[in-house]
Amino acid sequence: MGIIEKHQGCPDIIEKVDSCFGPKGDFYTVFGTEFGFLKDHLRISISVGFLIFFVLYFLKHEEKIKLPFYLIIIIPIIITILLFFLLAYLFPVVVWY
Repeated sequence: MGIIEKHQGCPDIIEKVDSCFGPKGDFYTVFGTEFGFLKDHLRISISVGFLIFFVLYFLKHEEKIKLPFYLIIIIPIIITILLFFLLAYLFPVVVWY
């Protein structure tokens, strides 16, 4: 099981292959879970990223911290990506076709 993998799904015309169950066409998986089923993981990660951005921006505006603005943008982006992969790894979605 790799981090991100590309898989070949069923052909677009199911009538040609009666024994194929699963998604149509090629699809990607993240830690074995199809990317389409990780929408909640993505929503949580983006929400936490926005929250961290607004907290850092507020603290900079109130002069509590001294960070350059580019770090205030980069830190939440990195945390969002890492949190998404962590959630995808710790809470996989199992789908039976």
